[in-house]
Amino acid sequence: MERLWPKNKNGPAIWGKRRPDSLSSLLSVLLGAHLDLNEPMFECLRNAELIRQDNGKWKQSAWLWEATDARNEATHNKPYGLRFAEKMGYIKEVDKSIGLFRYYRPIYVRGDCQGDVLSYLSEIYRKFNQLSTELIDVAGYDTSMIQLTDEDILSLSIIWR
Repeated sequence: MERLWPKNKNGPAIWGKRRPDSLSSLLSVLLGAHLDLNEPMFECLRNAELIRQDNGKWKQSAWLWEATDARNEATHNKPYGLRFAEKMGYIKEVDKSIGLFRYYRPIYVRGDCQGDVLSYLSEIYRKFNQLSTELIDVAGYDTSMIQLTDEDILSLSIIWR
């Protein structure tokens, strides 16, 4: 990687004068003339329809775009809970016969209610973890747990407080 992206004071030279400040600008840099478009990780993103070309620029799409948009809105525009509708929730009946209820609190992204905040964010989290696992497999990384043996441990200190 260092050979491809020699570092300068702003980060890898591939970035130019400015660091990418969004996923779209990062995609433009990475998927421009700098890398092979047949790279397996990029093929995985394209096959999942998470990235696409639009007027010659690479952009994220589908749930990846929604996740980025929700992050941008919460970080830069209106933090969660600032809107009146997000300040309070209500209890929703799941199964009355066993006394199962759920606290429901709405989340708004781009002015539209996306449902319950916990369900919305946990779904994005689940999809992101699935994508990460797929990309790790495509990249060929070993995902097995590291096991330490006696030879690996050089010293051990026990501190009692």
